[in-house]
Amino acid sequence: MRKTLVAAASAVVALSLPVQAEDMPGMKMDGMPMVFTTTAEHLEGLKMGDRVAFGFRAEGVNAMIASIKAVK
Repeated sequence: MRKTLVAAASAVVALSLPVQAEDMPGMKMDGMPMVFTTTAEHLEGLKMGDRVAFGFRAEGVNAMIASIKAVK
C-alpha cells in the first residue's frame, strides 16, 4: 500500500519513524499518528517535515517500511 504522509518526528529514535497518517478508506481507518520501523538506509536524504510516499508491510502488530521517498 502506498500513502502520502507528513513526517512528524523531530528525531529518529531506535529506527522508528512517527508519521501523521491521512484517512485510509480502503483499510477502513481514520487518520492517526502511526509509528513504523525502518532502516537507516531508508531514511538517507530525508529530513524532518518532508512529505513522503512509502510502502510498508505488516508484521503482526508492527509495520515495517519497505520503501520510502520524499514527494513534493
